[in-house]
Formats: sequence, structure tokens, C-alpha cells
Amino acid sequence: MVLVAGCTRRPQSGLPPGVEAEDLPESESWFVQLRTTLDGTSQSEIESPYLARFTGDSSFVYLGPPPGDTLAAVVALRLFDDEGQPRGQIQAQEIWLYESGSFVVAEGATRIVVSGSDGATVQADRLEIEDEAVTATGSVRAEVPGASVQAPRLTLADGGAFTATGGVSARLTDANATVRALSVRGGGDRYTAEGSARVQTSGGRTLRASRV
Repeated sequence: MVLVAGCTRRPQSGLPPGVEAEDLPESESWFVQLRTTLDGTSQSEIESPYLARFTGDSSFVYLGPPPGDTLAAVVALRLFDDEGQPRGQIQAQEIWLYESGSFVVAEGATRIVVSGSDGATVQADRLEIEDEAVTATGSVRAEVPGASVQAPRLTLADGGAFTATGGVSARLTDANATVRALSVRGGGDRYTAEGSARVQTSGGRTLRASRV
């Protein structure tokens, strides 16, 4: 179901210099509430102040503020797996949705909550979701199973395993220790830190090594 305050197809005549017809959206909608299904199984649920559908070599749906509006409400996108079970929920200022949700790009105050027992919460400047993998970049803060992570870049795989790079601070809750290194990866009860690694335990002991 789609609820819109306006829906139109832009004319292709009288375009500004340098703008081609294929650069314009195929259709536009405002104040959107949309639920998509496949054979009765939920695929996605969308709430957005504006939606534009583009077709061509790379077909996608843009969700975000209408052209010229920088104060519009954030976009909410909920994704479901092939069985109709929740995969996660994304909030952002702008979202680009490709191929029925198999590839998603979100920018601007982004936040994703991954569903399931191995779920995680990730906040970053930009998120990319491809199938079951999440890549976050820019001021990343993540709560993953067994760890709280801050890093410039983080990749989260299905099952909760993560790889953080670019100068990482990770609080390992099960090990009751804090790790700082150029990169940290792992999940569950096993982690690897590389590059000027420093591990500090709750007991006050500190270990420094190139790799831990």
C-alpha cells in the first residue's frame, strides 16, 4: 500500500543544459508509506517524505527529502528475508534501494538494528548492506554480540562476526577487557587485534604487541 500526497512523471522537454532525460526519475511520490511483498511474503516496509524511482542501466529507488527540502523527516526502512522474517531496520536521512533490497546504501545519521539472536546496532555516517553483510563507514559506533566497537570502518557479517579497521577501540564484554589497535576482528569468544595492539584488562594489566 502506498499513501502519497502527490505523484507525477516529469516532462522530458525543456530540460536544463547538461541534464538528460535518463537522469530524471521515472516517477515521484510524497509522504510515502509502502509495503512490498513477493508471493504474499513481506520484502520491505518504507516510510519516507519522498520517493523517486529511477530506471535505466542501474535501476534504484531513492528515499529522502524532496528536492530543495533539507528539513524533511528521516527515512525508515524495514527489510525481511526470503521467509518474511525481519532482517533489520534502517533509519537515515537518505537511502538508495537497489534490486528489491539486496543492496542498500544509507547516508546521514544512519542507524541499523539487525534482527535475530546475533543482532547488532550500528550507527555511522554511511551504511552499505549487501545480502547479509553490513559495511559502516565514518564515526562508527557498534554494539555487536560480545563487544562495543568504535572505528572509522566496520564490516558486520551474518552471525555477528565483525572486522573493524582504521584505528579501533573495542570493549570486549565477555573477556572484560578493552582493546585498541589498527584493526580488530572476531566474534563470539575469539578476537584478533593487529597493528600497535594494546589490551587492558579490568584488573589493571596491560599487554602491548603488534598482534594479539
